[in-house]
Amino acid sequence: RHLEIPGEGADIFASSSPRLDLVLRGVRRRRGSAPSRPRLPITPDILRALKRHWNGRAARFEVVMMWAACCVGFFGFLRAGEFTVPSLQAYDPAVHLSTRDVSVDSRESPSAVRVRIKQSKTDPFRRGTDVFLGRTGNDLCPVAALLAYMARR
Repeated sequence: RHLEIPGEGADIFASSSPRLDLVLRGVRRRRGSAPSRPRLPITPDILRALKRHWNGRAARFEVVMMWAACCVGFFGFLRAGEFTVPSLQAYDPAVHLSTRDVSVDSRESPSAVRVRIKQSKTDPFRRGTDVFLGRTGNDLCPVAALLAYMARR
């Protein structure tokens, strides 16, 4: 195939062959577009440091909400986009997490919470999935954090 000399905005990988397009896409995926910084995992120690930092502000609604989000994300092994919204204007209850997506196993003494994730990066058909979080009985408890948030809401 003849490649044009790249001009401004020209794509040297432009092709009219579907097979060549697939090969080039694989090369791009393998090579990557630019070096990226590795994302480090959140650890229990980091969560505890956040909790200590927010400790004096625990009465504020935003702190209770952030703590619940951190615990749910951590213990549910969630991607940030599965339990957060990019902006208030972008919120869509058909897509994003809402209070209706959270349920407990018992009203009197809940030991587990079910969180319905409506869509995710790894769910191409948007079927959704349920994530179950159990009570840990220690300072890092997703059930306690989520119930505290729901009580304040």
